[in-house]
Amino acid sequence: MTTITFKALISRINRKLKPVFQRLRKNRSSRDWNYPGDFFIEDFRRNTVIDSHVDPKKIGREIGVLMPSERVRTDEIEEFITAFEVATPAARSRALDLILANRSDDEADDKARIDPDELAAKAGITPEQTARFKRAIAEVVAYRTAQND
Repeated sequence: MTTITFKALISRINRKLKPVFQRLRKNRSSRDWNYPGDFFIEDFRRNTVIDSHVDPKKIGREIGVLMPSERVRTDEIEEFITAFEVATPAARSRALDLILANRSDDEADDKARIDPDELAAKAGITPEQTARFKRAIAEVVAYRTAQND
């Protein structure tokens, strides 16, 4: 059984859909987190949503770009970041509180002068994922600031 990455699956799907002016898109908007789902198919010539709440694995099998002998590697970091991005600002704020509450005080990141981006890279987190998470955190900070005003 061959394993492919989720990113490779998305690329395959989009190559297959390109001749008919369509592409699989990931919803990155926290404002419209319930529509059109995490993934949707867009007609990029007309700028319209063709299909919403699309399961990339299912659509990949349907259009023949994901063979029965292949499976998609799940990336837990990607799943976490995606779930964090599509959550409401209030839910993100609660999640951030939980993350920070479980951090022990004896973790001396600042004292050891450890670069967080270097740590992320060592953990297999891509620069794009880091940037997306930082952007989502910035939105939480803005939300909290607005709540306190």
